[in-house]
Amino acid sequence: MRIVCDELWKRVKEHQRLVCELFDFPPRNRLKTTHPPDYLLSDMLQCPECGGSYAISSKDHYSCINRKKRLPIDDLGGECCGNSKTITRHEFEERVPNCIPVAFYSLEIFDLISHKMIAVETGKLKAIPSRKDETAKELCAITRQQKNLAQ
Repeated sequence: MRIVCDELWKRVKEHQRLVCELFDFPPRNRLKTTHPPDYLLSDMLQCPECGGSYAISSKDHYSCINRKKRLPIDDLGGECCGNSKTITRHEFEERVPNCIPVAFYSLEIFDLISHKMIAVETGKLKAIPSRKDETAKELCAITRQQKNLAQ
């Protein structure tokens, strides 16, 4: 039941439609737009006790993820990780570059490492077609078996 007359109701609906056209933004999922910040050395630390990865746990501290979540670890006999050691992000980002030898920064070493990495990756890519051939042979054998069973 409406308390307003039909003419006023139509004008209100028309005004709402115009406002929606002017200010209609595509719906957003706000959870997808928020991304955790990426740090220079994220996903590079490993817990010495349980082997889990270190991640930012508080404002700027790295700590063991398994300890924070209190997950039982099979390697520890079902116990939780007891490693309570943390390191600040700034300290970690200062220590690691200082440990890398200066010779690593030379272009010759960089070129050598990059060529080796390219060779390894191309080797992996060349190995994939052989698996494809094996899968095709297995598929043909299965198809023949199905035809035999159907007859």
